[in-house]
Amino acid sequence: MHQTLPREFGRFKLIDKLGMGGMGEVYLAKIIGPDRFEREVAVKLILSHLSRDGSFRELFSQEARLAATLHHPNIVSVYEYGRIDDTDFLLMEYVNGTDLRTIIKRIEGGDQMPEEVALMILHRIARAHSRKTASGNYSGIIHQDLSPHNILISTAGEVKIADFGIARALTDEATGGTTFRGKASYMSPEQVDGREIDHRTDLFSLGTLAYQLLAGKHPFPGSTREDTIRAVSKAEHIPLHEARPHIQQAVSDAVEDLLAVLPDDRPENAAAMAEALEPHLDATAERRLGEFASEERKPSRRELTSLTAPTLARPARTKFPLAASGLILLIVFTLFMLLPDRTPEKPDPADSKMVASASDHSTSRAPNLSNMRIITEPPGANLMLNGKPAGKSPAELTLDPAEEPFDVRAQLYGYKPAVNRLKPGSGESEHIIQMIPLPVGSVPVNAVPWARVYHNGKLIDTTPVVLENLPVGEREITLRNEILGIDKTLKITVLEGKNEPVLVRMGD
Repeated sequence: MHQTLPREFGRFKLIDKLGMGGMGEVYLAKIIGPDRFEREVAVKLILSHLSRDGSFRELFSQEARLAATLHHPNIVSVYEYGRIDDTDFLLMEYVNGTDLRTIIKRIEGGDQMPEEVALMILHRIARAHSRKTASGNYSGIIHQDLSPHNILISTAGEVKIADFGIARALTDEATGGTTFRGKASYMSPEQVDGREIDHRTDLFSLGTLAYQLLAGKHPFPGSTREDTIRAVSKAEHIPLHEARPHIQQAVSDAVEDLLAVLPDDRPENAAAMAEALEPHLDATAERRLGEFASEERKPSRRELTSLTAPTLARPARTKFPLAASGLILLIVFTLFMLLPDRTPEKPDPADSKMVASASDHSTSRAPNLSNMRIITEPPGANLMLNGKPAGKSPAELTLDPAEEPFDVRAQLYGYKPAVNRLKPGSGESEHIIQMIPLPVGSVPVNAVPWARVYHNGKLIDTTPVVLENLPVGEREITLRNEILGIDKTLKITVLEGKNEPVLVRMGD
């Protein structure tokens, strides 16, 4: 699975890697047919260790069959489930564009999304979730992870929900009513509390997305995951009409209905949300959204090999008109002319006397001692002098020639330990140690049901996650599930490049 691209996979030609999750890797691929027939698709390859897991393969095939029954213009289509060379795969629709997570980052960074564009995105999601079966009934299928990274935006302005392959039908006994999946900040109160869930858990997630897009901020902005879980559990948030007073009352009320703490207080389905949004839709919103997605879209490996460097340069996002730029230059020039004269003043003789006095004092120390400044590149390395702690670089060390030789050891995460011998009698007052980086590797980590992953005391993310740029060698990670009250610390051996995924069952 870690071969170079492009490469052949059965009748598919894998062109570029689009992403990776806890279940598998997704590739942009082409189906090559007779008479130069070609079609771009997405192929999801299940990870090798899961392909060997019989129980997982059975669950995966069930989910694939379920996903293939979902036909809707706002849902990513699943065309086929199969197995090639002992690797299971899903053949899916390829959406050329970006995801809602990227767009939200732009909003949080200060960019304003036009309200009519936000309403159009929400209308499409609500429409997909309120789809009906052939018999005219609502399908009752649960997504369980309706979050920004699973909402795809095409360069044509289409909005599509991805990963309905992890959904469960209400009649699926595998659900058991307590499956805990998804990102905590987009879960429902019953989901974070570990209670039984139904399709209305997705309605709360839709309400969270709607609030975030319309208000420009998340309704549950906890500083820690624990804070977020507590806020979600109680559905504590500033009402949308207070956070964004100019929003249409009907839209604001529909969002608040979705964010009700009790499932019984929410609508039965997302149709009411779609209906509330329809009168406020703008005919140009889809085109404008497509232009936005085109700007954010990353070129594929195929395009990178066929375009020149100047072509790949993304034009700067213009925030001001050219006339404003001229005004800024005029203001800068005026301020410069008003600045006081910065001509250096002549040194005060008294200062020279103070310097001389300090110099005289420094030479009065014990004649057998000398100081040497230890600098590492990069700085911050832990120093040991003849086996004893000597602080962090840069550091000033006092050396006694009577104790020679002096061996200083520098150790910094991500770099090879370095040992240098110092020579205090050589007249050297500064010694630079050049640290050599260790090779790095990436390790996919997943947990059942889920966990927060920590490394070096820092929270990395919630599973599934790929730990990138880990220095080779033995590394320690901690997985924590606050809901279950379980912590697991394990040591992993990191090899250079891509490593085999790590799957941790938190209940074992």
